[in-house]
Amino acid sequence: MAINIYIGKDNLPPDRIFIQDVEASILAVKMNGSTFQRRIIKEVEKGEYVNEKFFRDRFGGMLYYTELSTGVKAMLEMEAFPDAVINCAEVGNNALQYFSLLDEGSIYFHSRNTSIDWLQDIPVCMNGRMFSHVSLLNDFLR
Repeated sequence: MAINIYIGKDNLPPDRIFIQDVEASILAVKMNGSTFQRRIIKEVEKGEYVNEKFFRDRFGGMLYYTELSTGVKAMLEMEAFPDAVINCAEVGNNALQYFSLLDEGSIYFHSRNTSIDWLQDIPVCMNGRMFSHVSLLNDFLR
């Protein structure tokens, strides 16, 4: 399995659903307290899963899941919709490093980054070109 990375709208596969609005699409994710959901909320948000509607933030406040960071929403959607391409244009570096926790999925950036160091030691596919290790992709991008 690999993380598929698409750079630029011209490279999006026509046969895949493209989730453009990560903020709105979170409403379609079933929050069930899975191990992955709990881990992402804990590690990225420094918070805690409470139930299917709420999480506790790093300050102890109870918030709706619609208030999660864009990065956490993108990862939750990537797990929930593995056949879709998730728009990660607004995902911060603090969340990007956790994308390697997923074995598969597809993400989109509107422009090419000079480094994708946040994917650790996993195979990636960028615009249809397979790289067995993220360091090879970074060499290609330089």
